[in-house]
Amino acid sequence: MPRLTAKRKLASRRPPLSVVILAVPPVEELDLVGPLEVFATANFVLGERGPAYDIRVVSSQPKPIIAGECGVSLLAHGYYRRLREPVDTLVVVGGPASKNARDNRLSLWLQKMTGRVRRVASVCVGAFVLAEARLLQNKRATTHWAFASDLFRRNIQMSKSMRIRSGYKTGIFTPLPESRPASISRWRW
Repeated sequence: MPRLTAKRKLASRRPPLSVVILAVPPVEELDLVGPLEVFATANFVLGERGPAYDIRVVSSQPKPIIAGECGVSLLAHGYYRRLREPVDTLVVVGGPASKNARDNRLSLWLQKMTGRVRRVASVCVGAFVLAEARLLQNKRATTHWAFASDLFRRNIQMSKSMRIRSGYKTGIFTPLPESRPASISRWRW
């Protein structure tokens, strides 16, 4: 499948950073498309300097069709277990129906990936997937206000305010509301 990287003939100053968006269906369509659009727009804005990000969408399910909460289906580039390339940033997205998903293989994969990637982030209820993988224990975490008490009941130390800065030390950012992917796309340190 084609990558979502702008096709430019001029070389960038640095090779593009790999951004993988992991979809746990059914997803809130905006939670997947929002970060995808932000990173793609960053590539567009860079223009002749070349793309900063190589963006891929992978699914937690082997089939490439990602079901959306609103009825829109999206197509993944692949299955997360077949991902072989190095990843710089991993963004986990889901939807209200996927917040109770239990997948031990996915949790183990996320634990392993956390040690290999520079940044792990979630959008909205994607925090529940990170919590299921035990990546949020003793960390501040946030989610959509409608699901905050449920996340708290799962014994996750939770902040009621958006404290994205806490991720600078841990490399884990939760959640990225629709406005936050724009911030993380600028974090190219």
